[in-house]
Amino acid sequence: MMLRELVDSLPDDWAPRAIAFPAVCRTAEACLKLQAVKERREVPQLELSAGALDRLRQRLELCHRCGDWAPLLPRDWRYANECLAIGEPRLIDDLEFTADFLLALATHRPTPSSANLLARWYVRNFEPGHAGLRLIGAHLTENSHRLRPGWINLHDRCGLFDPDAALPALAALFCNDEAGPAEILRALSCPPSILSSRLFGYVFLSVCQMIAGMPPKSACGIQNLAAWAFGGKDIFQYRGYPDAEAIYAEALLRPWTGSFPGEEIRTTIVPQLLGLMQDPRINRAGWAKVSEPARRVMLSWMTKDSLEQFLEVVDDTIQAYQSRMWAERRDFWLSHYERHYIQECWVVFGRRGAALARHLAVAKRNPSLMHYATFLAELGGDPNQAVLLMKIGSLVIADWSHNGRCHIWLPDNPSAPQLYQPEYIRDDLMSGADFEAPHHKSWQEGVDKFIASHLHTVTLNG
Repeated sequence: MMLRELVDSLPDDWAPRAIAFPAVCRTAEACLKLQAVKERREVPQLELSAGALDRLRQRLELCHRCGDWAPLLPRDWRYANECLAIGEPRLIDDLEFTADFLLALATHRPTPSSANLLARWYVRNFEPGHAGLRLIGAHLTENSHRLRPGWINLHDRCGLFDPDAALPALAALFCNDEAGPAEILRALSCPPSILSSRLFGYVFLSVCQMIAGMPPKSACGIQNLAAWAFGGKDIFQYRGYPDAEAIYAEALLRPWTGSFPGEEIRTTIVPQLLGLMQDPRINRAGWAKVSEPARRVMLSWMTKDSLEQFLEVVDDTIQAYQSRMWAERRDFWLSHYERHYIQECWVVFGRRGAALARHLAVAKRNPSLMHYATFLAELGGDPNQAVLLMKIGSLVIADWSHNGRCHIWLPDNPSAPQLYQPEYIRDDLMSGADFEAPHHKSWQEGVDKFIASHLHTVTLNG
């Protein structure tokens, strides 16, 4: 059959089949995997015991003192790097030893294998500004022709083997790219496994510090940072670095001090930080290293969660004849939150409300909703009753659901309840208030007037 005949015989609704090409060339991806396997085989797997490494360390010191490195066997050279950072004092801290060791390495083992093993040791044991690391970096720069393309690419792009220049250059590379860190490394022919190294731990912290002072990241940028922080697992990779958790929290929160994110971003960040640092309303010590602006952002987001939780739970327990009154109260407090008057919020539930709150937290997969208070010894109390505890300026407000009242305490009132307790006695959330109002007609005007009269910096309008 001729081509024209074949084309003419096609049905009228025929369309060519779309072919989706893979995002990454499969040949290049296979080469990277083979390279990673080869590197894992070359890296010493510490077949030597700790005692054997100690003995090898002693032999290295003896060779240095005698000025003769010839007695070392190929196996000794293979594991020699692993001895540089063990024991006290560390060999890498002795600049005279380090210089002599590198000269001997270039003389006795000038092979690609030894250069690549030393490059991996440099990345895994990196310390900013360390003089011994500078000597190793200079050695690797001089012998870069023996290194794999990945190491050469990183050095050419960011000065990898210059300990003083590498951190800011690498941080700028990983901060300004929308791609994830693993994709960036693959593009440079580097295995993503080095993200777990000591060097890239410092790079991660530098990136976080940069992001904290930049405009907010997109959802994709935040997910890339989270993937780097947790390595695709549930464990934060950089707990061993000083203030790492707080620096990470700053990167996620500080950019939002002047704006409010979409739900996708907020529901990504809040569960992560709660799992990493617990609830800032309860575990204040865990958030002590986080700046006040960043903490305020987190509290603002959790205030929104608590307010919506209170409203949704009460929605499920309200009676039909109370629905109009409840709709007014819902609109009243939501408008105060949207105008940034409500700075903190905490919810107290009766038995039924607590059960509904637990169900809501599971359904929404939001651990923030698992944190609320209950009534202590509430026998005889209404199981549907709930209280919305708030701070507006220095005022403490307790708004009771259903047929309850709104109570307000001035800042110097010792009867004012404290937010974030796990349990409350009912009377403590009503007694000693400086102002209270039943939810009768035009109740909003009285509440607004009292609040505005004691807050000189804002004017509230119902």
